[in-house]
Amino acid sequence: MRDKIKEYEAVAKAAEKFVKSVAEGNSTYAKQLFTDDAVLFGILDGELEHGSIEQFYRNVDTVGAGDNFNARIDVLAVEETVAVVRVLEEGWGGRIDFTDFLLLLKLNGEWKCVAKAYNQNSNTIKSAVAKSAATAKEPIPDGIVKAIEYYIEGGRKASSKVAKKGFAETATMSWYEGGKLCSVPIQVLFDLFDSWKPTEASYKMVKCEVADNVAMVSIDSQFGDARFTDMFTLVKDNEEWKIVSKVYHTI
Repeated sequence: MRDKIKEYEAVAKAAEKFVKSVAEGNSTYAKQLFTDDAVLFGILDGELEHGSIEQFYRNVDTVGAGDNFNARIDVLAVEETVAVVRVLEEGWGGRIDFTDFLLLLKLNGEWKCVAKAYNQNSNTIKSAVAKSAATAKEPIPDGIVKAIEYYIEGGRKASSKVAKKGFAETATMSWYEGGKLCSVPIQVLFDLFDSWKPTEASYKMVKCEVADNVAMVSIDSQFGDARFTDMFTLVKDNEEWKIVSKVYHTI
């Protein structure tokens, strides 16, 4: 049975979290919309993407939408506990147009997205292929992203147990304060995480350079109201990337 117009408005408002995340390059809002086990399907530049919605979060957090990004939300159907939303995206990452289909369920009185499927406009695929290899960015290795996300998730959950998964045991943390360099074992960060309460946390990948088994990564991070520029050195050890040093600046 078709629902009332006010329910269509509620669905559209929920979908705005998706658009806000894409537009701002911050997955925090989308994480409020999608269920933990939500899935993603689509073909990006000729390659099939499928599986956990975490892939979408990584794409959003590492690629800026661009100054010319635009989006439109169309609620196609609302049938009591099920809704279908179409989102048109133009100019994501400065070049790609998408049509997204979001499947939502009303769970405990709240509209939540359980699946996202998308189409990339064919003319934007051709634009991508036409770019020279010299200007194309290499994908960031999943292991590096995983290590950074352990750090972010550790702060989000106030859990050193989670954060430790991303760091080498001998890692250090450094910053500049009061006119001098401060450098401490990474355990100081772990103790800090354990001392505070769970909070909202997000990040945006700014730069990543990889040379064989060594990488340098720069991110903009936010924990609650506190914002930082974090710079990490990572080393690949036994096929696993670990952070060996963290240097930060408070924004």
